[in-house]
Amino acid sequence: MKKLRSSQYGNPFILVLPILIIIILLAVYPTIYAFRLSLFSTAEGLKNIKFVGIENFIKLFKSSNFWNSFKLTCGFTIIVVAVELIFGFIIALLLKRIKKGRKFFRLLFIIPLAISPAIAGLTWRMMYSSSFGVINYLLSKIGITGIFWHTSHLTALLSVIIVDIWQWTPFVMIIAYAGLQMIPKELHEAALVDGCNNINSFFKVSIPYIKPIIILVIIFRALDAFKAFDLIFVITKGGPGRSTETLVVSSFIDAFYNMNLGRAAAISVILLLISIFTTQRVIKQII
Repeated sequence: MKKLRSSQYGNPFILVLPILIIIILLAVYPTIYAFRLSLFSTAEGLKNIKFVGIENFIKLFKSSNFWNSFKLTCGFTIIVVAVELIFGFIIALLLKRIKKGRKFFRLLFIIPLAISPAIAGLTWRMMYSSSFGVINYLLSKIGITGIFWHTSHLTALLSVIIVDIWQWTPFVMIIAYAGLQMIPKELHEAALVDGCNNINSFFKVSIPYIKPIIILVIIFRALDAFKAFDLIFVITKGGPGRSTETLVVSSFIDAFYNMNLGRAAAISVILLLISIFTTQRVIKQII
């Protein structure tokens, strides 16, 4: 019987071999190549590649532009994740209380997730336009005029943050809604008997119960926001100046505009190490 099953399904290693090959080609090899490329310099052209060791990393750590991009990336990540977490839970709580039309509102709220970041960026870029944008048109009706959303140093980062919150709050809402549905009703009933109101019950019962889910949502969104590129690049291209030039945008500009592939790879390696270190520390807290 065992021999028949073995001949029927074949060697398990052969079955998973194609998957391993795909993982190696799409994940492992590019990562190793990025580490290798970060040790070379193409500042003098692609035909004159020089081995420079860790010089790219040293120059990055001495560069004020790198640290500005690092601070900008961290600030952007903290703001969008915090706001999305708050808004996502508020919407999830409201959906949980709605009895009629819940499916309709749930579908309505997740529409931004169905739009690719590049398309969303192009749409919002047109909406932000100072000459024909719908946002400035609506603001002009209440007496507010002359806002250059994505072309001003003062509002460029804010314009990107607004779009990111609009697009990714539904993701947090879906996870939060699923987590809230998992909480037994008996826990809230017991809290009400003990004298807790709805707000106290949320913070003392709901939040502790779904704490692991909240941490996972924070990890996913933080890692995604930390490496956000398409949305930022489509709306502002890292400008004006360097006001929205995050680390990923800086890496792209170095690679494809300045043709400094070694520096771009070094930034990518730093991003990877930061992501791995942060994720590992947070997972240890969960476990």
